[in-house]
Amino acid sequence: MVFSARDGKTYKLQRLHQMPARAKSRLIGHFTLKEIVGPEDERYVLSSDFQDHEDALAKKLAEITGITRRILHLAVHVRQGEIAQILDGDARLDIALGITAAGTSNEEMRALALTDEEAAEALPAVEASFGHLERERNTSSTDESAATKRLEELRAEATRLGAVGALGAEPAVDDDAGFVRAFEAWRDATASVTRAEATLAAYGEGATLGAEKAELEAAIASARPDDLQKLADLRARIARRAALIAAGEPVCEHCGSTINPVQAEKDLAAWRKEAAALEASAIDVPELRGQLREVSRRVADRGVAASTLERVTATRKRSEAGIRAIVDGDPRELAVIAAERRAERERQTLERATARARAEAKLEGVEAAIDEIEARITAQERRGAELEREHARLSDELDRLRRRVRRAADLRVLAGAFKELQEQLRTRAASELAESTFAIHKALSVDHEIESIEIDPTRYQVLVTSASTKQVMPASLAQGGGHRLLLGLAFRLALVKRLGPFPFMLLDEPTYGLDERHRKALLERITKLGSSEQILLVTHQDMGHEPDSKLSIERQP
Repeated sequence: MVFSARDGKTYKLQRLHQMPARAKSRLIGHFTLKEIVGPEDERYVLSSDFQDHEDALAKKLAEITGITRRILHLAVHVRQGEIAQILDGDARLDIALGITAAGTSNEEMRALALTDEEAAEALPAVEASFGHLERERNTSSTDESAATKRLEELRAEATRLGAVGALGAEPAVDDDAGFVRAFEAWRDATASVTRAEATLAAYGEGATLGAEKAELEAAIASARPDDLQKLADLRARIARRAALIAAGEPVCEHCGSTINPVQAEKDLAAWRKEAAALEASAIDVPELRGQLREVSRRVADRGVAASTLERVTATRKRSEAGIRAIVDGDPRELAVIAAERRAERERQTLERATARARAEAKLEGVEAAIDEIEARITAQERRGAELEREHARLSDELDRLRRRVRRAADLRVLAGAFKELQEQLRTRAASELAESTFAIHKALSVDHEIESIEIDPTRYQVLVTSASTKQVMPASLAQGGGHRLLLGLAFRLALVKRLGPFPFMLLDEPTYGLDERHRKALLERITKLGSSEQILLVTHQDMGHEPDSKLSIERQP
């Protein structure tokens, strides 16, 4: 058998026989695959009897033809006497049609869910242990929190005593830090006022800018928008008329009639005069608008600068008022007041150095108390660490078991979904196969006695409705031998159509049991279905003139 494969190459598949061993009488058949690379050039690929490569040959054939062993037996290679067997259904169709995967997934999801549910049975005991540990952990945490709180208090006292600014007498000027911040804010505000005044002065007087803006707005308001367009049109008309006069062909721009040269010159002069008048009176509105936008921007910027000056001036006033409030209305200059307060701070620093020495004695007592509490807390922390480790272990165990409970529920949902998907895939495949089988049977049969065909999605059993009885019955019971063969062949051709396309089909005795009229019709019509590029048909009956290509083998005496 020579065929073209999916990879575009041409192959030859040969079946060879060899004599059996003495104890057996049946011939042994082997298959050899070759690639045809030229008219007289064949290249060996694989053989089923060479180094036990039968599985490798089957895999290679499936790769280049798309035909697996299962599909070969179901549809592509229809053996003698087995054509009509498929009418009673075939469980292997689930695998061939890709439906088994959904069923397998359903079973796997259920098995996984059951495993998680069994593991989750330990959840109540773990929850009880976790609750007991939580109570002990809370008690330990409460004791440790009290000790930690006391330790923090002592450490805070030690920090206060050890700080340079907290061990001596309180500073004479309580709000000195506030004064320093207020003075720095006033100094920054003064610098900002100076910069804002310079920026405002750069924009000029506001009245001048306002007058310039009003003048531009008035000019734009008095402009006639159509003047510029009229001027452009008139210039274009002058240019066209001048070009026509220069070429010696003065004609009207509108109607195309010839104009007297003298009149043409007069019209041209009048237009130029009108254009000069428009040029003198027309106002370039876009230019004026551009100028107006620039002036408006400067007015807006000057307003922002004025607002900024007003804001920073107010800030400076507030800063100065704050300083005056701190110094109780001292009328002296702020710089003088700041220098005086700085000297006072230096004097207070010396006083606090003296107070530091007195605080060292208190600090020693506090540090001894800290050491004692730290030792107690260390013991509590060791116990707490043990509780935390056990808590973490039980918490992880709880999380793991709860996740398995949730996962089991999810797996149950998935199992149901895969089960539903399996039923949907079967129903759709059965419906499409029934429709295709009915159409192929109608195309192959001479007298179509079937009103409709259904396929049971559970078993893929073929059911027919007779046109005479209107009853739905299994095809294997409702039809005679010839009709069953023809219907079974139609079902297998429908499978090829759904699973293919394949490069060839092999039909073994598809006309067995058919009378001459039905046999002739089958042979005439089967090649016109286009089910496959090659249909290899084996029969021991007279084929007449059909199909177009045949090989006749006769037994020699």
